[in-house]
Amino acid sequence: MMMSSNSPDELSDLSKRALLALHGSLESRKEGDLDRALALCQQSVQVYRAAAKLDGQEKIGLARALMVLGEILSALGSSEEALDVLSEVVDLNMDSSARGVRESQILAAAALEKCAEILADLGRAAEASESITRAIDLRRHFVSERPESSRAIVALARSLNDRAMIFAALDHSEESILDLEEAIRAYRAAIAQGARELESALSRALQARIAILSYLGDEASYELVSESVNAYRRAVRLNPSIMVDPGSSIAQGTVVEIRPAGDGQDIEKRRVRVMQGNYVELAEAIDAVRSTLTAAAYATRESSVRFEVGPVELEFAVELQRDAGSTAGVRVMVITGANDQEGRYGQVNRIKLTITPTNQSGRPLLIGDVASDAR
Repeated sequence: MMMSSNSPDELSDLSKRALLALHGSLESRKEGDLDRALALCQQSVQVYRAAAKLDGQEKIGLARALMVLGEILSALGSSEEALDVLSEVVDLNMDSSARGVRESQILAAAALEKCAEILADLGRAAEASESITRAIDLRRHFVSERPESSRAIVALARSLNDRAMIFAALDHSEESILDLEEAIRAYRAAIAQGARELESALSRALQARIAILSYLGDEASYELVSESVNAYRRAVRLNPSIMVDPGSSIAQGTVVEIRPAGDGQDIEKRRVRVMQGNYVELAEAIDAVRSTLTAAAYATRESSVRFEVGPVELEFAVELQRDAGSTAGVRVMVITGANDQEGRYGQVNRIKLTITPTNQSGRPLLIGDVASDAR
């Protein structure tokens, strides 16, 4: 590209101005001032466009600014404008992606993932599926280039987790399960290598798998339910703010009723109902059952009569809800009260689980047994 004699100085000035405006936009967004963030980001995009005319390498900066602009527009509710901006990010970077420029690949994948999120919010699940699949193809390419990169593997897992929820909305349950299984394996491997911040993502992926298995008429195993609850408990210890009510314990914040299933003739099987506001995390609901059974075991410890707790039937109505602030991006929420709100995809399912509580030694739990610890 031919440049005038003052082009290098002009290019340097444009780049600095664009970067300064972009940083200001990011800071304003962090402070919650989206209007100022929008104005500064639009300024950054305009200046980067001018810089890109002088040097094609500045298209990377332009793509970064457009990515931020798309996210801000989405946060402001301007979904269609956000989709247009993010599509430009993809177009700017796909040619570079073919040449193997890694940052371009990352930007294109991120833009496609954000497009999928917006499309799903708009109820356009088929388009969302197409967009997230393109992102997954790029993420798989990153992993094939750097199979040792845990960051690339986790990014792929998150995309698979998102596509699983979109597949669930399209009633493609088998495909959803396959994506979740691959994502769960990746989360487990990353956590084993020390990425403990992914415990929440693992728990929610496991919860989603439990929900979809139930939808298919398959009962989740005790091991699967237990792993989900344990991952959730570890996540809460790391970040108590993920609880529905961080100020109280799970047992204190949740009312649990245990009563005979059906008409009461089957006294060895009890049904559990969990209530807390309108929603509660699936893992938290299951953990509340555990806490209640443990409390019951201790409450009557002075009595000479002991009752063995047989299989406990858990039945929940759940919604799959997107949570942009979570690492997994989706929550499986138990509906616990009257609620006029619809979930992310308007999909309400019922989950039925049967667990058999035991104490720490693996023996059946006895109500009134002071040594018992339900698990």
